[in-house]
Amino acid sequence: MNQHRIESFLIQENLLLDILFESATFYNGDNIRLVLRLKHLGTKNKLDLLKDEYANITNEINELKKQDSKGQFIDIDDNNDIKMTEGGEKEKSSFNSDSFSLSSFITSRFKDSNKLEENWKTLITKKRDIGMKLKYHQPLNLFSCNCSLTGFFKYDKELLNSSKFDEISILPDSFMQTESADSLYGSIPLFLIPQSLIFTEYNLEPEQILTYKIKSPKKLPTDLPPTYQQNGTFNIEYNFNFDVMIQHNNCLPEKFNYSVPIVIYPFLDKQGRQPVSKLDNKMVIFEPFTVRRIDDLSDYSNTLRSRRRSSLGSIDLTTGKTPDGTRRNSLLLSNNGASFNEDLMNLKNKFKALAEQLEIGEQSNEDVLVSELFEYQKNDFFLKHRHKPLNDMANESVRGNIRYIFENDSIIESFNSASSIFKKEFIINRNAVPLIKIRLNKICFSTTDDIDVTLTFLDNPNFKPTSVLSTLESFEILNPNFALSPPNDQETPNGFTCFEIHSILFDQSDSLSLKIIPYASTVSNLIAPQFKTNFFQLKYMLKFKIVLVNKDTKLLQPLIDSDDRNGTILSCLKNLEGQEFSFYIPILILPSY
Repeated sequence: MNQHRIESFLIQENLLLDILFESATFYNGDNIRLVLRLKHLGTKNKLDLLKDEYANITNEINELKKQDSKGQFIDIDDNNDIKMTEGGEKEKSSFNSDSFSLSSFITSRFKDSNKLEENWKTLITKKRDIGMKLKYHQPLNLFSCNCSLTGFFKYDKELLNSSKFDEISILPDSFMQTESADSLYGSIPLFLIPQSLIFTEYNLEPEQILTYKIKSPKKLPTDLPPTYQQNGTFNIEYNFNFDVMIQHNNCLPEKFNYSVPIVIYPFLDKQGRQPVSKLDNKMVIFEPFTVRRIDDLSDYSNTLRSRRRSSLGSIDLTTGKTPDGTRRNSLLLSNNGASFNEDLMNLKNKFKALAEQLEIGEQSNEDVLVSELFEYQKNDFFLKHRHKPLNDMANESVRGNIRYIFENDSIIESFNSASSIFKKEFIINRNAVPLIKIRLNKICFSTTDDIDVTLTFLDNPNFKPTSVLSTLESFEILNPNFALSPPNDQETPNGFTCFEIHSILFDQSDSLSLKIIPYASTVSNLIAPQFKTNFFQLKYMLKFKIVLVNKDTKLLQPLIDSDDRNGTILSCLKNLEGQEFSFYIPILILPSY
């Protein structure tokens, strides 16, 4: 399942942020790659059009001011109608109407100015609206842009003895936590890629798109704890943090922060081996992200491609010169020179000396000698890497390893233990009598697979099933060395329900098919694969709860109706007594590929 994942944020009404992750999930032993895009939602054509409209409105307002022949400048305030006189004094639009002559004078004086005032209000309103639209399409002054990656382990203090790792539980300032600190939970920093500068002081034009390719400086450690957020007891979280500062006019820059959770799956090699993650180790700190603008990269690739095309085609083989008259210093043009012959003899002598050290023997044919040297080097490489540590195998493709495991059922035997035997078919006995045969559609499941279960009810002389409740549960097996109170071995650990399905059986039900969808109960449609840390390990089990009744019990009984002579009406029993029978079967869930 190598699908891209896109997260979009509207930073402000005219600026869109898109974060395109290379994959919906990342794997330990691989790099983290993503593409970040900032897009100005305004348009150049609309900006030019609004500028012209704004200039025309401004000219009309200036012309309107000139129409006042007596020099009485009339202005309209947006909040309260205030008239600005020529001397700059503000007067309220209220007059004394006691004198008829004064009232008549004012009426005649402002009769023409009322129309001027209405035109003035209309122009001011249009200018204000155009100004707001113009602001949407104007260039943006981006002050700075940064990104980082943080990871931490969150645990319930009532379960783990936090005194053992107080020294490593202090979160650095680089960590961005979206939730407020809770005294009931503790946190341990696990991983940090510090704040990485993407760009500074950039003027983003309308319709312009800034695109950057971001990559972790090196591959993730193979023993990094994977993402786990299914239960509130333990949480392992990784967040990609992004912040951008935008400067508006001459004001202080405004900062916008965003935090996007990412999913990291554990590392597996081709033999199904998985390292044990240590949650109490010191925090792993990488160098900042490698950031490259994709526009520059494409220009560079085009330039490089054109250079490759013209490197040999532009050389005149007769003269050994390029069109500009310079001579190429290459093996093709200097193979007859004295310096070339001298270098060739030195290279032959080095090969022969190396062959004697490796006990290959002298060969008169240099081609055979080189071939044997390469063969020796290949065999030596495989010999050295046959038993290499798990951490050194990170250069292998984790997706390829997981795909290889799914295609080879024999490797799944390495996951078996004394408490968990993974297989397709199970025979369930009750009191040494076979009761149910359970068949799974496969041995190993990925985090995105549906689990198809078929139950076949075997012939039992005493009981028959009437109800089946099937549940997929995850179990957090706590390490007693870190537990605040050691668990009781006789108590069955409580599981976390991932999916549940219930079915009712009637007479003559010999089999039942169920479909279990593990990821249906999660918000991100992803569940964590099984993994192991030094604090706890995650396992999955299928739980079945079956109600058994006596075989002679009739679940459907006819309703006696003397008036109905053409048929029989059947009805279920209102009350039914039976026995409950519960059991678990192990199930193997690995990362998807």
